[in-house]
Amino acid sequence: MNTLMKASVAIALIAMSGCVAKKKYLDSVQRNADLQEQLSEVETDLAKYKNDYKVTKRKLENLELNAAISAKENELTVEEMQGELSTKQKELQERLRQLEELRTALESQRATLSSLKDEVCSALKCYAPDELGIEERDGKIYVSLYDELLFPSGGEYLNAKGKEALTKVANVLQGRDFEILVEGHTDDVPINTVRNKDNWDLSTHRANNVSRYLIDKGIEADRVISAGRADKVPLKPNTSAENRKFNRRTEIILEPKLDKIWYLTESEDMASNQ
Repeated sequence: MNTLMKASVAIALIAMSGCVAKKKYLDSVQRNADLQEQLSEVETDLAKYKNDYKVTKRKLENLELNAAISAKENELTVEEMQGELSTKQKELQERLRQLEELRTALESQRATLSSLKDEVCSALKCYAPDELGIEERDGKIYVSLYDELLFPSGGEYLNAKGKEALTKVANVLQGRDFEILVEGHTDDVPINTVRNKDNWDLSTHRANNVSRYLIDKGIEADRVISAGRADKVPLKPNTSAENRKFNRRTEIILEPKLDKIWYLTESEDMASNQ
């Protein structure tokens, strides 16, 4: 090979070698660029993951905090409910005790009332039905003494037979814890005398005289109430002489003292309002 050809070959080899080196360099540059891009993406993803981690961690911490608060609140709620239940149970037991005491007091009152009625009936059994009547009504005992037994016609002063009957009643009532209401009643026939201007006067004077006689026989005055009702509370319509006879009466109404029962019912009202 001549010198010129050798030179040409050498130049060509050198040129080819330069192309290969340049290509490798360009490839390396591209790979670096690709790696940088991938690294940037990874860094971006990593930053996103870190942020998501922080958000998730905060959520978890909040959930744990809320769970702890809820558990504490539930614990307090359970304690409050247990305390309230205990209080209600005590209130129920106290109310049951009061109701039992009230029931016992009412039963005792009914028994006492029934016993008193039997004693009054026994004391006055010698009198005829047209002279007096005895009945238990509305938790009270009504002893109705008709005028023919107590007073002369149109009069207000007690006769001997009336005093005898009232003495028997007074003997039964002494020492008994009963209120005594004495009510005078007339028929609807008008009256007008010097002493009694109308039926109100007559019924009131008769009630007062019966009350005074009971007090004279040992009944405490503070237990006795006296009232005149005239013809305003008839037992029967004033349409016949027979009916008017029953309307002309003096009633001795015996009522148990309700102090203890009122106290018990007031205690129940106070308990229910708490």
